[in-house]
Amino acid sequence: MPISVASRVRVSPEEGAATPWTAEGRAGAVSEFQFDVPPGGYVIEAEADGFKRCRDATHVVVGEPTLKDILLQIADDENKDYERDGEEGEKHLVDGRFRFFLFLRSPDSLRKRGRKEFPSEARARALHHARRMSKIIPAGPVITPGCNWTCIGPRNINGRVRTMAIHPADGNIVVAGTGTGGVWLTRDAGQSWTPLMHDEVSLSIGAVAVHLTDPGNLAGDFTIYAGTGEPTWWPGYAGVGVLRSIDSGATWTATGAFPAPGNTGFSAIVIDPTSITANPATTVLYAAGNPGGLYRSSDGGATWTLMRAATVQGVALDPVVAGGLYTAEAFAGIFRFDPVANTWSAFNTGFPAGFPQLIQIAIGRTPPNTMYAKLDEAVYAYNTATSQWTSLGNHGGTTYGYWNNVLEVDPLDSNIVVAGGITIERTYDGGTTWQNIGGLHSDQHAAVFDSTNHLTIYAGNDGGVYRGTYSSSSSLGAWAKTSDGLIVTEYNDVGTSAGAYDVVGGGSQDNGTSCTAGGLTWDSILGADGGYFVVDPSNPYVQYAESQSGGLNKSTTGGASFFGAASGFPGGPWVTPILLDPTSPVEPNRVLFAGGNSQVYRTINSAGGWSASSPALGGAVLALALAPSSSAVVYAGTGVGRIWRSSDNGATLGNWVEITTGTVAGSAPLPQRAITDIVVHPTDPNTLYISFSGFNANPPTRPGHVYRGVSSDGGVTWMWTNITSNLPDIPASAIELLPSSPSTLYVGTDAGVFRTTNGGTTWGTFSDGLPSVIVSDLAMDDSGTLLRAATYGRGMWQIRLTSSCLDQDVYIRDNKLDTGESIPSPSGVADPTIVGATVYWWQSPDIKVDAYPYFPVDALFDGVEFDTATAEDVVRNDASHLNANRLYVQVHNRGPLAAHNVKVKVLWADASAGLPVLPTDFWSNFPNDWTAVSSWNTVDAVVPFQQIPTLLPNTPKVLRWDWTVPPSAAAHTCMLAVVSSDEDPVVRSDAIMADRQLGNLVPNDKHVGLRNLHVITGSAPFGGIPLPGFLWLLIHNPFHYPQFFDLVVDREALGRDADLVVLLPEVLTRPELRKLDSPGVRVQNGKQKGWWTSALKGAGRASFVYAAQIGHPGDDPCHRAPTIPGLLVRPEKPLRIGIAVRAARGAKPGDTAHFSIVQRMGNVIVGGSSFELRMPPAIVTAQRGTSYKRR
Repeated sequence: MPISVASRVRVSPEEGAATPWTAEGRAGAVSEFQFDVPPGGYVIEAEADGFKRCRDATHVVVGEPTLKDILLQIADDENKDYERDGEEGEKHLVDGRFRFFLFLRSPDSLRKRGRKEFPSEARARALHHARRMSKIIPAGPVITPGCNWTCIGPRNINGRVRTMAIHPADGNIVVAGTGTGGVWLTRDAGQSWTPLMHDEVSLSIGAVAVHLTDPGNLAGDFTIYAGTGEPTWWPGYAGVGVLRSIDSGATWTATGAFPAPGNTGFSAIVIDPTSITANPATTVLYAAGNPGGLYRSSDGGATWTLMRAATVQGVALDPVVAGGLYTAEAFAGIFRFDPVANTWSAFNTGFPAGFPQLIQIAIGRTPPNTMYAKLDEAVYAYNTATSQWTSLGNHGGTTYGYWNNVLEVDPLDSNIVVAGGITIERTYDGGTTWQNIGGLHSDQHAAVFDSTNHLTIYAGNDGGVYRGTYSSSSSLGAWAKTSDGLIVTEYNDVGTSAGAYDVVGGGSQDNGTSCTAGGLTWDSILGADGGYFVVDPSNPYVQYAESQSGGLNKSTTGGASFFGAASGFPGGPWVTPILLDPTSPVEPNRVLFAGGNSQVYRTINSAGGWSASSPALGGAVLALALAPSSSAVVYAGTGVGRIWRSSDNGATLGNWVEITTGTVAGSAPLPQRAITDIVVHPTDPNTLYISFSGFNANPPTRPGHVYRGVSSDGGVTWMWTNITSNLPDIPASAIELLPSSPSTLYVGTDAGVFRTTNGGTTWGTFSDGLPSVIVSDLAMDDSGTLLRAATYGRGMWQIRLTSSCLDQDVYIRDNKLDTGESIPSPSGVADPTIVGATVYWWQSPDIKVDAYPYFPVDALFDGVEFDTATAEDVVRNDASHLNANRLYVQVHNRGPLAAHNVKVKVLWADASAGLPVLPTDFWSNFPNDWTAVSSWNTVDAVVPFQQIPTLLPNTPKVLRWDWTVPPSAAAHTCMLAVVSSDEDPVVRSDAIMADRQLGNLVPNDKHVGLRNLHVITGSAPFGGIPLPGFLWLLIHNPFHYPQFFDLVVDREALGRDADLVVLLPEVLTRPELRKLDSPGVRVQNGKQKGWWTSALKGAGRASFVYAAQIGHPGDDPCHRAPTIPGLLVRPEKPLRIGIAVRAARGAKPGDTAHFSIVQRMGNVIVGGSSFELRMPPAIVTAQRGTSYKRR
C-alpha cells in the first residue's frame, strides 16, 4: 500500500562543486524520479518525511540507463526524550529498557546497593548445571538425528553491534562483536555473515581485536580476542573475561584469569603490532574496561597484570614511542603512560573542567600522528605546538551520557576522522569541515577503516553494520547497510497467528516490531522499542503492537499501517502484556486486556477505548492469561510476585481476587519476584503454571522459578507447588504447555529452554541447536506441533515437536506463507499482508524475473535483496529487445546441517491456469532435459541445470539465468523450478501420472515451485478513467479424457470499482453460458462493444463469443466468488481465453491491485494464474540548480 509522504532526491557529481540536480514529489503519487545527467560518478541523497535520510552512489555509463532503487528506513523515535527514574536525571529511552531488564532479574539487595549488574557467575553456574542434566549438550551447535532449533530470522533486521575489528591484510574480512549475540564474521565486506560463537558462557561482547596467527601467512588463520561483557553492563550479564580463538573463530578458549578486581565489561582490546610473531606467547595486548581498568598481557593472554586501576573507556598506542600509550577514563580525562619512567600522568591541558563518563582517544598511525579525543559529544584535537587540546566542536549527536560513543582515525590519513553518538560524522581535513552521514540506524558504537582501502569505513550501531565508500578523501561518499544475515535481534516477545496463515512477529530492542508470513526477510512494521505482537485469530489484517511503556497501536491493514490505540490506557511497564480473548465478539467488538503499572485494563471495542478492569494489584502487571476452557477466567501476575484472578472476564473491578497465598495445607509460598508468564491448563481453568524471574537468593526462603497452582473448588482455595525440581537457578521468562499432553511443559530461561514430560517432577534441557542465549519468550503454534522462541540477541527460533526432522531440509516456497513444512502447502487462504488477497500454490516468491533495464545487484545477490526486489514479467527477445531476461531462483535449507550438490532446474511454458503435464520422460532424465514432446521448455538448453555446491542452513542461495525468451512465446509465461540435493533428493516417477500433474505435484512437494504470477501495467488515468489492459490465458486439461472445469475469479483484492471481464470463444459449457445464473457473473455477447474493446488491438474481437463481466464478491450477500462453471476442455487442446481489466477510477500512480483465475474440477483446484495490476509511476524530471532544503 503506497504511503503518501513528501519525498526529495538530490543527485550531485562525486567530485567538485558542480550544481546538483534536485527533484521533489509525494511518494505514493510519484514513485520514480528521472535525472538526465552526463556520464560519471554521482552521489544520491534521498529523504522522505517520517523516514531516515539515505545517501548512496552510482556510476552512469554512456548509452545505458542507470536504475537505482533507494530503500528508506522508517524513522524511529530515538530522538524523542523519555524520562529516567532518577540518578543523573538523563532523558532517554535506553535507560528504561535497561532498568526493566535489570528489574526482572536483579535481587533487591543488589539494586539497593546501586549496582547496575548481576553476577555473571550465576549464569555460568546455570549453564554448567544444564550440561550436567539428563540430556547433555555436546560440543557443537546441533544434535542429530532428531529435531533441532532452527533460526527463522530476521536476516534483514539486526541488533546491536558493539565493537568491530578489521583483518590486517584483507579489508573484506571484518569481525563484529554484538551486544548479546556473540562474535560474527564476514569475509566478503558484509555481504554475508557467520556466527562464530554458540555455546560460550557469555555472548555479550564489549571489545574485539584481530591479528594474523602467523604474520608470514597472510591468507592463513587469524587470532581473535573477544572481551565479554559490554562496558555499560546493561542490559546483559557481566562478562567472564577475554576469550581467544587462534583459528579464525572456529574454536574458543578462555585466556588467563584477571587479577582482582578484574573486568566484567570491556571497552577496548589493543594489540601491539610489533609483538606479533608465529608464537602467540610473544603477543602483547591490552584489555580495558571496568571495574578493574587496564590490564596488560605479554604472552598472548596467558597471564594478565593490572596496569591502571580506573574505568577505562578507550586505549590508544603511541605510534612513535614504543610501549607508550594513552587511556581515556570516565570522569577523569586522558592519561599518558611513559614506558621509560613507568609512570602515568594526566594529559588534559585545554579541556574544560569536569569530565563526562564517555571519553574516547584515537591517534593517527601515520605522520603527523594527530591525536583526537571525544568527551561525550565534544571532539578535540591535540595541538603539539601549544601542547594542549583544541575544541573542534560537538559532532555525532547525543551519547546519552553513557551509551554510545565512537572516535576513529584513518590509519593512513590523520586528517580523516569519524565521530559518532546517535549519528555519525566524518571530517577529511582534521576537523575544519564535517560531513553528516545520514541513513544509518541510530546509536553508533564502533567504526573501523578498511585495511586495504582506507577510504572505506565500517560502522556498527544498534541496527547492525553499515559500510561507507569514498572515491577520494573529500568526496561525499555513499553508505549502505551491509549486515544482512547478521541475526542478532534482541526480541522481547514472540507472537503468532492462528489458523491457516502463519504470521510470526515480535518487538525488539531499538528495532521496533517486525513480523513475517513465512520468509526469512521480515517486515518492519512499528518503530522505537517493541514489545507484544498480537494477531486477531479471526482476521489476520487486525494486529496489535506496541512501543515501550505501553504505547499501544493497532493495524487493520496487516501491518502496512498503524494508528494509536491507547485511549484510556495510562501506560504500562516497559514491555506491556497484551491479551486478546479469542472467544469474544469479532472486530470491532473484541475484548482485549493490557497490563498497566498497577492495574489490568480492558477494552470491549477492539482497543477503541480502555478502562480499568482491576483494582490496584500491588505492582506492575507483567503477565496475563486466559483459561482456554473458560474465557471468564483471567489471571494477572505482577512484578513483585503477586497473582490475581477474575472469574467474569475482567468485567468488574470487584471480581478480582488475589490468590498469591495458598490456603490448602502444604501449599508452598510463592517467590516474591517478578512473575514473567502464566499458562492455563487446556481443560481445567483452575490449574495454572507460573514462571518467575530473578535468582533464588531473593529471597532464599522462597526459591524456585516454576510453580503450579490448583484449585479444586472453583477458585476458592488454592494449592501452590514448586515444580522447579532440577532446573538451574536462573531467571525464567516464559512458559508454554503442550495442549495434547498437559503434563508436558516448556520453560524459556536465561540459560536456554527446558522441558518436563511429567508435570515438573523432572526437567531436561531442550536446547538442541539453540545458542547459549537469553530466551525471552515462547509461543506454541495453533496446531501444537511447533514451538517458537524469542531470543534476546540471536533473533527468532523454532523447533518441530515431532519425533524426527531432516538434517538437510531443502525447499522452495510455493507462496509467501509456505515454509516447506506443511503438505500440502497453504493455498486458498487469506494473504495476511494484502487486504482482500488470497495466496495460492502457484505464487512462488522464490522465482523472479527481471527484464532490462535490470535492477542493480552487488557481488552477492543474497536472500534479503532478492526478497525485496520487484518481480517483473518477461520480455520477449526480438529485434527491439535484445537484452536477455534475468531469471532468479532462491533455494532454502531449513535443516541444521549443510546440504550438498543442490541441483536447480527451471522450465517455462506459456501462461495458463491449469498447466500442461510434465513431459513423459521428465523424471527419468532429471536433472537433465527430456526428449518427449511437451509444451514445457527449458530455460537453458546448453546448461540444463545449475548446482549449488554447499547450501548452508537458513542462508538462502540465489541463482541467476540469462534467459532469452523467443518472440513466439506468449506475452505472459510461467516458470517451474525443481530442486534436489544429495541428502534430500526429489523422488518422483514418470510412471505415476500425479507426479507429472502440477496441481498435485507443486503443493505436495517442497522441492517444486511454480510462479504463475503476471504483471499487467495499467494505463495512467486519462480524463479520470484508466484505460483497460488485455492478456491471453490458456486453460489446459491435465487428464487423458475431456473434462469440465470451473473458472473461479478471485477479485477481492482488485478493488470494488475496478472492472474485469473474461472473454470466451465458442465453447461447450454446462450449463449453457447464455443462460448462466451465477452470482457476480453477467454474460453478454462478446462481439458487442464494451469498455474493454479498446484493449483488444490485434487480439481480434471476432474470436470471442461471450463476454463474462465479473462483479465484486462484496456485491453478493453470501460473498461468493464469481464462477464461470462447466467449461469443456479436451486433452492436448487448451482453451484460449482473454482477460481484460481496468483499474479503479481512483487508482493513483504506483498503486497495485491483485486478482486470480482459479481452474477447478469439482472441489479440486487443478491450477490457476494470478495477476498484479500495477499503475505506472508518475515520473518527475529533475531540475538543475534549484534550491534544496532539508526539513
